[in-house]
Amino acid sequence: MTAKLTSVLPILDRLCAGCAFLALLCISAASSAAPSNPILFVTQVPSLGDFAGRASTFANHMTTPDQVVRGGDLMIRYPDGSLRNLTQEAGFGLTGGLQGATSIAVREPSVHWSANKAVFSMLVGAPAVQYAQLTFYWQLYEVTGLGQGQTATITKVPNQPAGYNNVSPFYGTDDRILFTSDRPFNGQAHLYPQADEYESTPTVTGIWSLNPATGNLRLLNHTPSGAFSPSIDAFGRVIFTRWDHLQRDQQADQDAETPTYGSFNYASEAPGAAHLARSEMFPEPRADSMSPTNGPVNGHRFNQFTPWQMNEDGTGEETLNHIGRHELSFGYLIKSFANDAALSDYSIDNLHANNFSVGMDTGLFQLREDPATPGTFFSVYTREFATLASGQIFKLNGSPTTNADLMALTAITGTAGTTGGRYRNPLPLSNGELVSSHTLASGLTPNLMNDFRLKQLNKNVGTGLYEAGATLTAGIVKSVTWWSPDELRSFNGPLWEIEAVEVVARTRPSRPAAPLEPSERDVFTEVGVNETTFRNWLTTNELALIITRDHTTRDRGDKLQPFNLRVPGGVQTLGGAGKVYDVANFQILQGDVIRGYDNREGRRVIAQPLHAPNVPNLPNPGGPAGSVKIALDGSSAAFVPARRALAWQSTDVTGEPVVRERVWVTFQPGEVRVCASCHGANQKIQSGANSPVNKPEALRALLQSWKASQPPPPSAAKRVPDFNGNGSADLLWRNADGRQAIYLMDGVTATATQEIIGAGTGWTVARVADFNGDGKSDLVWQHTDGRIALYLMNGATTTSTQQILNAGGGWSVTQTPDLDGDGKADLVFQNADGTIAAWLMDGLAMKSGGTLIGAGSGWSVIRTGDFDGDGKADLVWQHTDGRVAIWLMDGLTVKSTQQILNAGTGWTVTHAADFNGDGKSDLLWQNADGSIAVWLMNGTTMASGSGLLGAGTGWSVTRTGDFNGDGKADLFFLHTDGRAAIYLMNGLVPTQTTQILNAGGGWSAKRVQDMNGDGLADIVWENVDGRVAIWLMNGTAFVSGSGILGTGTGWTVSGVSP
Repeated sequence: MTAKLTSVLPILDRLCAGCAFLALLCISAASSAAPSNPILFVTQVPSLGDFAGRASTFANHMTTPDQVVRGGDLMIRYPDGSLRNLTQEAGFGLTGGLQGATSIAVREPSVHWSANKAVFSMLVGAPAVQYAQLTFYWQLYEVTGLGQGQTATITKVPNQPAGYNNVSPFYGTDDRILFTSDRPFNGQAHLYPQADEYESTPTVTGIWSLNPATGNLRLLNHTPSGAFSPSIDAFGRVIFTRWDHLQRDQQADQDAETPTYGSFNYASEAPGAAHLARSEMFPEPRADSMSPTNGPVNGHRFNQFTPWQMNEDGTGEETLNHIGRHELSFGYLIKSFANDAALSDYSIDNLHANNFSVGMDTGLFQLREDPATPGTFFSVYTREFATLASGQIFKLNGSPTTNADLMALTAITGTAGTTGGRYRNPLPLSNGELVSSHTLASGLTPNLMNDFRLKQLNKNVGTGLYEAGATLTAGIVKSVTWWSPDELRSFNGPLWEIEAVEVVARTRPSRPAAPLEPSERDVFTEVGVNETTFRNWLTTNELALIITRDHTTRDRGDKLQPFNLRVPGGVQTLGGAGKVYDVANFQILQGDVIRGYDNREGRRVIAQPLHAPNVPNLPNPGGPAGSVKIALDGSSAAFVPARRALAWQSTDVTGEPVVRERVWVTFQPGEVRVCASCHGANQKIQSGANSPVNKPEALRALLQSWKASQPPPPSAAKRVPDFNGNGSADLLWRNADGRQAIYLMDGVTATATQEIIGAGTGWTVARVADFNGDGKSDLVWQHTDGRIALYLMNGATTTSTQQILNAGGGWSVTQTPDLDGDGKADLVFQNADGTIAAWLMDGLAMKSGGTLIGAGSGWSVIRTGDFDGDGKADLVWQHTDGRVAIWLMDGLTVKSTQQILNAGTGWTVTHAADFNGDGKSDLLWQNADGSIAVWLMNGTTMASGSGLLGAGTGWSVTRTGDFNGDGKADLFFLHTDGRAAIYLMNGLVPTQTTQILNAGGGWSAKRVQDMNGDGLADIVWENVDGRVAIWLMNGTAFVSGSGILGTGTGWTVSGVSP
């Protein structure tokens, strides 16, 4: 038996009625110009299910045949009105009939910056026979051949998450593909699917970023109830709608009265975790409750679809321009503490420019930037149910320079529910015109919304509003059947035309930069913590740092929660008369995926006190779980786990909540995020003052503790060349003709190459070191005439240069140690007359300098290292007669000196490295007869020593590096016959020795350094014929390798010491 969808006749009736209506409108509506560029869009067999259906406001990624009927296609319309069916051209989908194993549905195309390709989601397959229970997934595809006369080619995006629904794709400025997915936030399949915070329905978990070539996948934000319709605006921001539904579980509330859902808590997110009784602690209950210190607490319910932004790397996630409920959804908003008369249930409406209030259970959907007015966003305002995400079109001014108080919604079309119909997927065009999908249905009856057609919108000169005009197609008709899977259903008629995008080239925006503001930057400087080093540590440990300057300050427009606040014994800020609340603790809540139900798969996120195991926050005795102390100046600073939804609240000394966060926020590894107030002020705080700019004392205390816990930093001069600061070593090249170049490396792959000086200039790189402490290697240049210059580098780009010595002085740079331990390399000079001097540097500037030893002494600085573990480089000297000495340094001051070897022994120090992992440099000696020995050092004293090889073996140590990542330097040996070997060292004792290369190949190790950032030393080889290759190593084992340069190029890897 065949079950019919709504008959096509009512559609035709409404089309006729609509034509008559539009004819009347032509009297006052100015016709718009036709689209001047191709329009890419999808067709869809009308799928009228409003809950978790193809066109619903949420859970629209579901894939059962009734949730998304197969039979649609990817289409393109050209300015002359002609159409192409791109999926059909490329061999995908069916022209009609039973939609079975090869059937498709298509959604959300997004055009590349070049306009020569697009990415979209496609669902392939459906039950081919009755009762078949099969699972299908939306996956990402790319299409090329978009021009008229070309042939479409469609390929599946490689390396995307398989077995999950990947939707809403778009291109990043670096050609990564960003998209939403229902993949569990941490990739653990047993957590699938994540359930939203409303009906505990499956949801997408956030926006993801994929490098299709390498498979590198990153979660940019963890959204407990989903993110929708993301895109990148002209300012480089990712703009999207997020479902903000941070409230307690209504299913659990129902179970507390009449057990229905079987809600419970898992003991953890681990596989096989035990089932525990259901419990929640944040936010306040949905029903009214009682606080032991603050009296009656009004119930809290929150449900809104809100515009959000973040950077392309996931940092800086916040509502668009920090707009809040008080500006966007003003009016009646329930205060937190019922008995506090100073609090108000109403917003202060003279503080914001917006005059249209976005109600609860509604929101702004399908945000799209106006290409003619960057920073202006068109969207559909509608309710969450009975709308198929269609409604009234508004625009919102949201450029980065617009304060949230000045943002306003402006109606573009008439109110949904009137005779003007309903709109979906607004598309502002580059020529200033507007296109949208439109249905003539006006009410809240999804079954009547089966005629979404692409139409030009015309402005009514009388009302100033836009109205639906001519259709962009003559109608695309299909006749299809499908198994539900229990029943055979059918449709015959015009398909929906939705999710249109303009095919036009666009300029890739620059990524917005967000440097630390002076208040926090000064604290880093005063404590002596290098910001780049600190961020790298955060990244390695999957952590972020969140800072609040003053918890007692709040935005002046928020009277829903307490605004008269003080820290016990510390600062206070008042916004008027009434009760003053103490805030003593800042409690952080992490979104754990641990709420389960007996009658459905998946898990819901609920808030739990911060308990991530690797978060070294300062202890807070007596404070609530997961909290840090609020300092007397009102500040807080806390490490938090990255890539997980977080919320927070301030509490009094007993742990009772005072001010609660109302939305989830995700941070990225390495992110340092500052909020001046909580919640941050748009223009003024509650007292009428500006936002606080105090240097956060809580940050100072946390950084001091962190710094004390870290091992002494390596000398800035001893880091391997890393020009972009990504933790992977890079390569400096020199050509026979004098040219010099940089390769930025990722393992064996050059991610960027740049020639930095041409042939025949007379300049050459003398040293590589980090002179400004940004974690990126810089260059010391020396000219043949004696001039010396510094280049500060950012990747392969020179950011600033400075000549520091004139020609003819006889000076050369011999070492670049960090003598004063400030994380910035300094300079050791030697003159032709034997004088040795040192300069302490701050970037290109000399802070101070002085002579270390006069002319004619016979002494030279041959090595540097930190022999006493104070974080400041020391100097190893050798005399022409063979004597060796160590000077322990504190900047330019010599703390102590010691001759450690007499003249005439034949020994010389070839390497200074830490062989026993005690944080102090040790010495590797080589004798003229070929003997090799190691001394373990404690300052200028040899703690112990041992010979490694006797005389005459033919072996010599040419490089040191940590091949097995144990924090102890290992040895790379090369034999005179070409053999190579590695000794893994534990102090004086080799734990493993392995020959890794046979004789006679002509290869030698030009560098030993970590090329892929895994913490293990790798090998850069160079052959006598000019070939260059890289081996990625794991201990003494070869992991992978590749040649990176052929013979006869004239280029060689520079042997300049870092």
